[in-house]
Amino acid sequence: MMTGVLRAFGLDLRRLGSQGWGNLLFAVVAIPVALVLMSVGGRLSSSLSSSMIVGCLVGAFSVMPMTVFGYEQQGGHARMNGVIPVRRLGQVTGRYLLLGVLAVVLFVECLVCQAAVPLSSGRPLTPDVPVVAVLAMASYVMIEAVAVPLLYRFPMQKVWLILFGGCLVIGAAAAALVKLLPLVLPASALAACARVASAVIETLAAAGPAAAAFAGIIVMIVAVVVSFIASSRIYRGKEL
Repeated sequence: MMTGVLRAFGLDLRRLGSQGWGNLLFAVVAIPVALVLMSVGGRLSSSLSSSMIVGCLVGAFSVMPMTVFGYEQQGGHARMNGVIPVRRLGQVTGRYLLLGVLAVVLFVECLVCQAAVPLSSGRPLTPDVPVVAVLAMASYVMIEAVAVPLLYRFPMQKVWLILFGGCLVIGAAAAALVKLLPLVLPASALAACARVASAVIETLAAAGPAAAAFAGIIVMIVAVVVSFIASSRIYRGKEL
């Protein structure tokens, strides 16, 4: 079983680099380094630089697994998955192993970039640095936990439409909820909701950065387990 997983993992690595490793290295190394240098030079504030680094890394790493699926969907390469001596469960496990490796690389790179900004300007590190790296990794894993089962089920173009459409629907629903709640609920109910939200925020703030990192890890693990089960069931019934 483990030999088959490693074979599938190695095949996915070659698929990932099919467009050239130089493009990937530029996205995941050159751009964050440039942002760090701009922050050190005073062209960007440290908070803005931190946000942009996290956004660039999560965005770049989120596209990588889609590159693997895109390679399979081009020219009927997915048919090779029915020929290689690896069971379907092993193929899915190998792909999630690739996601795990990418998540660790994202965490390390985000940690290094976040630490480089204050250290280069002579400021001490804060406890928020590893927490930001953990939350960035958790954000990446959550995106992939939703995207990978969809990519096993639908073509990539349809998955993009589903993801963007879902984001638009959620955003529109949240905006409508904010607008409609004051019209539907009485003032006393709104005040009670505000008190509850304030109490939750104060509790999280008192818990400290470690609690946020721990919560991110727990949510990430649950998301991966659910996503893996869904992907395995979808891929088991898919015709290659």
